[in-house]
Amino acid sequence: MAKHFKYLLLCTLLSTSLLAKSNAFSLERLEITLSQNKNGNTVPSLFMPIYWNKHLFSGLGYDSFTLASSVNEKEGNIIAEGLSASSQSIYNFNVLQYQQQKKHIQYSFGLALKYSDVKNQEFANLTNKTDTSFMLNLKNETYIKSFSTGLSADFALKKLADFFSLRVGAYFYPYSTLDVTHKLNEFTTSSDDAQDMTYKFFLITYFETNLGLNFSLNAKYSKEAYNYDINTLDLDGSTSSLKTSFTKLRGEAKVLYSNKSMSIYPMLGLAYENITSDYGSGTQNELNTLVLFGLEKPF
Repeated sequence: MAKHFKYLLLCTLLSTSLLAKSNAFSLERLEITLSQNKNGNTVPSLFMPIYWNKHLFSGLGYDSFTLASSVNEKEGNIIAEGLSASSQSIYNFNVLQYQQQKKHIQYSFGLALKYSDVKNQEFANLTNKTDTSFMLNLKNETYIKSFSTGLSADFALKKLADFFSLRVGAYFYPYSTLDVTHKLNEFTTSSDDAQDMTYKFFLITYFETNLGLNFSLNAKYSKEAYNYDINTLDLDGSTSSLKTSFTKLRGEAKVLYSNKSMSIYPMLGLAYENITSDYGSGTQNELNTLVLFGLEKPF
């Protein structure tokens, strides 16, 4: 998936460079961001708009995250020690969005598609503190591929008092198909259960100055949920139902260097992010402070 994203990012950068040279296209809503955490890991995200005319546009978006933690659990005499990791890559596609603007007010709505690729992996050694002869190496892996259909909409107030703009928006995906493969040691099962609605909300505020530096304060919230069957620890091929969910809350503060001759603006900022992964009875939570850099044209 990382290899595919490199090609996606390259195509986006090339397209952005070409579109920026043409006055026939708008780059409003463009966002290409690299987020770096305290460990030096860099996570990309982007939204690339394609405007067909002043009322219609499409868009391609990408986002991802990875969670990792140690496993140290005890149930009765059984002790489990090991590692747990969850990762998710999300591709959003605004198929066709209708946009209308009257003076300072702008709104848009349209059809949205989403493809999600999720991996949950646990590797643990199970021992019995009263029976030293008992030992089991547990390898628990879940691979989820989800395709969702829904709606997107946003509402904006632009250049109020000639310096302040705001946009609020949401994505709703009421219909999803799911392809799940679960591997527990040598047992494998697949599942395509009915799914819950997933959604995403965002808020963008933008402050323009005459000093060549503009400021943006943003908030984003999203929730993904997946229902499917898994193998049980009885290791006899039986299954049980499970629900995995991911919740992501993110706040951002950005500084953008602006110039009248520039179509897109270099950006530097900070973000505070809280990601929670609920996998059956286990929950992973990660708080991150991120350094942001990239290119943007929010309004």
